[in-house]
Amino acid sequence: MITSSDIARLAGVSQTTVSRVLNNRGKVAPEKAELVRQIIRETGYEPNALARSFVKRRTDALGIFMFTYSTGDQINDNWTGNIVGACHRVLRERGSMMMFDLIQNRVQFDRVASALRQRRIDGALLLGGRHDINVRPLLAEGFPIALVNRQWIDKRQPNVIQVTADNTGGTRAAVEHILSLGHKRIGYFAGHVPAPTPQTRLYSLRATLEPLGLYDESLIIREPKPGSNNVCEIALDLFRGRWRNNGPTAILSYNDEIARSVMDAASMLGMRVPQDLSIVGYDNRFPVQYPFTTVNLPTETMCRVGLDGLMRLVDGQPVPEWNVVLPCNLIVRDTTAPPRQV
Repeated sequence: MITSSDIARLAGVSQTTVSRVLNNRGKVAPEKAELVRQIIRETGYEPNALARSFVKRRTDALGIFMFTYSTGDQINDNWTGNIVGACHRVLRERGSMMMFDLIQNRVQFDRVASALRQRRIDGALLLGGRHDINVRPLLAEGFPIALVNRQWIDKRQPNVIQVTADNTGGTRAAVEHILSLGHKRIGYFAGHVPAPTPQTRLYSLRATLEPLGLYDESLIIREPKPGSNNVCEIALDLFRGRWRNNGPTAILSYNDEIARSVMDAASMLGMRVPQDLSIVGYDNRFPVQYPFTTVNLPTETMCRVGLDGLMRLVDGQPVPEWNVVLPCNLIVRDTTAPPRQV
């Protein structure tokens, strides 16, 4: 059986050099690295991953876990697929494997904790969060963890990197865009407000509108249940009821899924977008199916930054910045226009 020492002997290099080439870590002269790879190909050498993991106490595998309120199959969703693909590319470049799963309840989160405690993965990237699942106790156990798109900690922890988006600035940009078009009655579907991100976005909307005297609590709609599918019905009731004669001329939404439901409701009632109603989403989740004006949430970039930091933590290196906040830019499309003159 060919061993790594045989590869080193045939290539005329040290075993350390062979190890660096195999693990894609450390500096090796390009010509030496290519010679090692050539000999590995010619000899058919396969490293003993199990033995290596015992020696290094490493699996060379990282977990990507996405919190969701949805009970359906979200794996085949394009947005989810793009995120998984971005993570996979980063890990493949580093020679690491990826474990991916959705976290839809406490039992599934406990499995993530178990995978870390049993050293089946070297670290975990936790994407998003649920208000009914507290991850902070797991963070205190010292495992390398990247928190992405949810602010869980407010001070540095040596084993954690946190990467979030500027939800305050993103919401403000959306509101200012609607104001610049001349809208005065601005509605907002706020999502599940007890959760931190919806709170932040609603606070930013209020802070922008209130000084102008344009914040109207009767135009703020709080989704009754996380992940509920009845936003379209709620919007229909509003358009037919108390918004019938004095409704908003523009509606902003906590996310694109809610904006999609509002747009569907408007279409059912024969309302034209943007002539009769301007609609703004948040996330840029459906750029093809529902190309409305939206705030772009840089999810893929957040994941890449989170993974870069996570891999540093796994290697025992500190991260230069533990709390990274990335900007959100507004994408203006054809669902916003000046209000219709009556």
